[in-house]
Amino acid sequence: MRRIKPAFKLVVLLTNLVFCFAFSSTAHADETIKGRIKKIDNTYLLVTKNQIAYTLDFTNEVSEQQIKRLNNGDFASVTANFSSIASSLIYVTSVDYIGLESLIGIWRSESDMCYEFTSFTRLYVFAPNTEGQCERDVNPDKYGKYNYFINPDVGAWTMLISNSNSEFFGELSIINDSHLEIELFDNQTDATLGTIVLRR
Repeated sequence: MRRIKPAFKLVVLLTNLVFCFAFSSTAHADETIKGRIKKIDNTYLLVTKNQIAYTLDFTNEVSEQQIKRLNNGDFASVTANFSSIASSLIYVTSVDYIGLESLIGIWRSESDMCYEFTSFTRLYVFAPNTEGQCERDVNPDKYGKYNYFINPDVGAWTMLISNSNSEFFGELSIINDSHLEIELFDNQTDATLGTIVLRR
C-alpha cells in the first residue's frame, strides 16, 4: 500500500472556512498566531514571544485534539479568529505546525553523528570534534543545515526535513526523554531510507 505523505496545512481547509462564517458575528478575519503552549487546569493558552497569552477555543475537534497532544512549553503555529467578545480569546480553525520542547538540544546517532535541534524549525548535523564532543565548527561547510517542520497529526508525529538540495519526510517516535527514532522516507518515491536512532 502506498504511503500517504503528510499534509502540511498551508491553507485553511474548506470545512474550516464554514466554521469561520459561523463565528463571523463574534470574530475577526483569520490570522496566524505562534507561541508556546501553557496548560492551566483544562484551559490551553498560547503565549507569544511578546508574552501575550491567548486562551484557545476551537472550531473543530481535530484542532482541539492536535493542541491537547502538546505539553507545556511546546510550540504551535495556528490559524485563528480573534474574538470580539474578549481580546484574549481566539478561535483556532487549524494547527499549521508544531514544535516539541523535548526535541531541542543535542542528540547522538548510532553512527556517532551529532544532531542539534536549535529551534522548532532548524536542525544541524555534524561530526564530533577532535575531542569527541558535539560542538559545531565555525566553518559552515563542516555541518549540514536543515529546516524541519512537525505536522500536527493526531496519530504518529510526521516531519518534513529539507535543505537546498533535498527533501525528506519522516515518522518521529519519542521513546523516552533520552531516546528517539526518525524513520526517513524519500519525499518523491516514498521509499524507506532507514531509521535514525538518536540518544542523549
